[in-house]
Amino acid sequence: MDTFQLSLQAAEGYESRFVPAIFREWAGYLVEVADIAPGTSVLDVACGTGIVARTVADRMAGRGRVVGVDLNEGMLTVARRLRDGVDWRQGDAAAPFYGVSRDGGVRGRRVSSACRRHGDRVPCRGSVLG
Repeated sequence: MDTFQLSLQAAEGYESRFVPAIFREWAGYLVEVADIAPGTSVLDVACGTGIVARTVADRMAGRGRVVGVDLNEGMLTVARRLRDGVDWRQGDAAAPFYGVSRDGGVRGRRVSSACRRHGDRVPCRGSVLG
């Protein structure tokens, strides 16, 4: 998977600059709106450094499963440094993701009304990923 690979330095810059400035607050809001319950399984596709997956994992406090998938190994290296307890995997968002059952997900094609209202990075119950 060598298409569109970011360097580790670029991934660290993304985490140190963009996540605090933009994505941290947004991730908290999205997880709150999606009402992710402990015990849920969530798949975060194109997770970057994993701010949404980390926020979900924090909310579930070890009761549930969170998988973060991203094409860029640099982004995943940063994500792995920041949060244990999330299954970080390298993969293409366009490819089928086999072997993971989930109650909610990110970037689903058929999603609940909350997902449609709040963009394509909302982990919502009933999402069908593809």
